[in-house]
Amino acid sequence: MRLEIRASDLKDWFQYRCERKFIYATLPREIRDSIPVDEINDSGIRGDEGIHFEQNVLTRLIERGESVLRPKPHSYHVSPELTSAFLRGEHPAQFIYQAKLDETQSLRADLHLPANVSIRTGLPDLIEWIEEGGERRLRVIDVKHTRRPTQYHRAQVAFYALMLRGVFNSLGESNPPLHRKANIWYIGGGDQLWENERGLFDLRSYEELLRDFFRRQLPGMTSKTVERGSDPTFFHLYFKCEQCQWLQHCSKTIGDNLHPEEWDISAIPGLSHQSKSFLHRNGLRTVGSIARASQLGDGTWTLRTRGKLLKERGEAILSNQWSRLAEHHTWLMPPKIDVPIFLVVDRDPVANHLVSVGCLVGGIRAKPPTVEVITQANDELPALSRVLTSLIHSLREIDNHNAGVPADEGLRTHIFVYEPSEANDLRDTLAMHLDNSEVRTQLLDLVRLFPPEEVRAPEPEYRGSHHLPASALRSVMEQLYVLPVTVSYDLARVSRALAAVTPPLANPYIPEPDFARPFSARLSIDIMRQLADSPELVKATRRDTVARLQAMQSLCRWILEDNSQAEQDFLRLRKPPFRFQQQFHPLDAIDLDVLLAQELLQSRADRLATLVELARPAQERRERLRCFAELELRNAHNKHGGAILEFFVPAKSRQAELTPGSLGLILTDDDPDLRMDPTLWRQCEVQLLSSRSPSHVRVKVWRRAWTSPTMQRLMRETPSNGWFLDQAHVDINTERMAALLRFLSKADQ
Repeated sequence: MRLEIRASDLKDWFQYRCERKFIYATLPREIRDSIPVDEINDSGIRGDEGIHFEQNVLTRLIERGESVLRPKPHSYHVSPELTSAFLRGEHPAQFIYQAKLDETQSLRADLHLPANVSIRTGLPDLIEWIEEGGERRLRVIDVKHTRRPTQYHRAQVAFYALMLRGVFNSLGESNPPLHRKANIWYIGGGDQLWENERGLFDLRSYEELLRDFFRRQLPGMTSKTVERGSDPTFFHLYFKCEQCQWLQHCSKTIGDNLHPEEWDISAIPGLSHQSKSFLHRNGLRTVGSIARASQLGDGTWTLRTRGKLLKERGEAILSNQWSRLAEHHTWLMPPKIDVPIFLVVDRDPVANHLVSVGCLVGGIRAKPPTVEVITQANDELPALSRVLTSLIHSLREIDNHNAGVPADEGLRTHIFVYEPSEANDLRDTLAMHLDNSEVRTQLLDLVRLFPPEEVRAPEPEYRGSHHLPASALRSVMEQLYVLPVTVSYDLARVSRALAAVTPPLANPYIPEPDFARPFSARLSIDIMRQLADSPELVKATRRDTVARLQAMQSLCRWILEDNSQAEQDFLRLRKPPFRFQQQFHPLDAIDLDVLLAQELLQSRADRLATLVELARPAQERRERLRCFAELELRNAHNKHGGAILEFFVPAKSRQAELTPGSLGLILTDDDPDLRMDPTLWRQCEVQLLSSRSPSHVRVKVWRRAWTSPTMQRLMRETPSNGWFLDQAHVDINTERMAALLRFLSKADQ
């Protein structure tokens, strides 16, 4: 199969890792049209903005007096003759814009290209002559309309460097004057149009990355033949596919024209590229085959830890029924919430400011939503302040109410976003405005939401990503439920699926046509870019934000009601009535207050990370190498008031990464009320001892734990093979750090 590869195709490969996308992009158009392939040719607003940014950089470069060799009018590149003269140092210009780099025999040999693969003309944005150590060197520069250059951007630039090496070899230069470092110019901060120092990177490792791709991965792609009625290319549908011009074509594999049994396994949410590839190799290609499989195998780490969950999600799609996952619990949501608070946040990653932010206070202190749509960067801070003021005002009302009632009769509150990324965007935005005293005050109020002495409110944390004190409803749904939804657990899919069950969700999110996205409910960048010029679109965005807030409120009510009907709470965050942490004084906060707040937040983040792991079923904890599961007690003898217990370890549990010296180990019978209650951990805490054989483990139980009611109950009631050894959380630093900071604070007075 003939392929014609461009540098941008390699960027896309390292960005998406999609074989089909790469092959479709590099197939000659006549072959692609003969299949045929549905293609969206609109380059989109992002593409137009990238071209505009590149032109602005070029204009600014010329305005400041730099000598730039440019293409002639109506030409896309500098002529081959002038390009060669510049590369040989025979042209006086310092920069060349859009130099024409062609395929060479040297490049083909370097990449081990087969006869049916060719390299299309490369047009690097800029190449610059620089002086270093008394020598002139050429530096490759690419201009990217982004805030953060990534690996795939660097891979594209490195390919231009490989092409340059080939050009120099064809000119008889065996030692080309190519600088070891290339550069990416990207969006600058403040009045600076672009950053030209922090984008520097070493070419060597990226050139080797490209050689590895051409020599090891490309041959497998070229061996496949794409033709009408036959397409063996590997693809996978997930959230990044929203930006792909062939999304419509690939979506046919999960379209309404097929029975769900025949859908591609990409329809199952949470399936990774690697796991899909493994399942394909084992003949599992459809949702029906996954649902009928006795097990999904041990081929990948994801399948070992999540195979059962993926199978159940496939079954839910086929049955069009929802179910709650047995033995699953979550620490991301409390079972009782009197005043839930919901936040919606949309942030433009390129313009680098919030576009919409909304807050809805529900429950017995319900208030109309506060929504701000931001069309200019200068409007971000006032809009953010108005929404945060509304949020903090509601929390102060609850705090004042709770101050006048008995502690156990106060109001309980909790903050929710839907996507974890929304909390991250809010955190990043707040971080940009910490020079503003009002924001610092409001941020510290958010830090003060949970008293440090109340260890059972260990916010905030989501899968290791530190964010504000909020839980993501999406992660709650993913941890607890399987739903008849495809590809993604986004708000639109989840809420629509639950609107059709009993009891139904009251207010599903059904976006207006302009706001509908394939795999996400967040605001698209195309909408963001049009807001400044369209008052009607601003109004529609406000309606969309309110609709998302109301759908989140309905979803929260639905989960709480389902928990109330369950035999045992699966919502495990035991939250006391809300009170501000009075220890902090944000109006006159000093640096030590902030340090103490950060230390406490980090401690809670670590604690919750542990609790999230302990909330998983034993099989998942075992496969994640964090648990010795189903240990069989073989021997127990008293020693110095405590005890030494010896267990036989089943073969499947012998890979656990728990070693002598590990801190905070707990020995339980897997009862969730024990393993997920930090107040009981000291009663079942043990020390792992060295053992002569991986089939046996020995633990030391200290006197305090051995004589505790919990351990005595475990010894009486636990079946011989019903023991579990898990990694809990132990914090030996926070209390010491807090004492030190308080001492320093007093000494400074």
